[in-house]
Order: sequence, then structure tokens, then C-alpha cells
Amino acid sequence: MMQLRAVRSALAIVAFGAALAGSPVFAAQVGGGSAPPAAAAAEYRLGAGDLVRVTVYQNPDLSLETRIGEAGNTSFPLLGSVKIGGLVVSAAERLIADGLRNGGFVKQPQVSVLVLQVRGNQVSVLGQVNR
Repeated sequence: MMQLRAVRSALAIVAFGAALAGSPVFAAQVGGGSAPPAAAAAEYRLGAGDLVRVTVYQNPDLSLETRIGEAGNTSFPLLGSVKIGGLVVSAAERLIADGLRNGGFVKQPQVSVLVLQVRGNQVSVLGQVNR
């Protein structure tokens, strides 16, 4: 009897977890897709509308989350406007690190760029649409 109750409890927990995994709270996508898989992230080209987290290790004041503008630019502390649109993630990391190093702001910057949300592809249709 106790084993049957334990099995039922385990199944209820698994069902509850599965329901939460599909919940909009946990899988919210506002206006675009989620971040690309880790393998594809290295080759992913950043573009307008992407939401990225830039982290400079040992310098939390320089770390931020930002959305890339229509021209491919983003505003970064100490560097101002930086054009990272069109670059792969690793090239964007190098560009920001080089700017911090060459500007004399950080001696050996370790920069990480993480894509949090890819740009959305919204389409507007004017007129009548047949289903």
C-alpha cells in the first residue's frame, strides 16, 4: 500500500513538473525567439533587435544587458556606441575587449557576450487573408 502511494506521488510530481515546463511563465518569448542553442551560438551573427548580455569579468560595473539597435549599434560604458551587429559572438567579444584594452580602461579584459533573445521576425499583412 505504501509503495503504491509513493508511486502515485512520484507520478504527480512528474506531471506537475511537465506542466510547469510548458507554462508561459517559464517559456516566455516576447516578440521573438529564445536564444540559439549553445553550438549554434558560436556561429550566430548578431543583428538588430537581439538582446545580449555583455559581461566583463572582475568589472561588474561594465556588465549589462542591451538590445542591438537597427543600425547594429549598442551603447557600452566607457566606449560609447559600438557596432556589433553583423558580427559573430566571438568577434563581438574581441571588439569590446580590444576597445577596453586600447582605451586604457581595463588591462586584460575578459569579455563574454551571451545572446538572451534573438530578433523576432514579425510580418504585417495588409488586406484580406484567406485561411
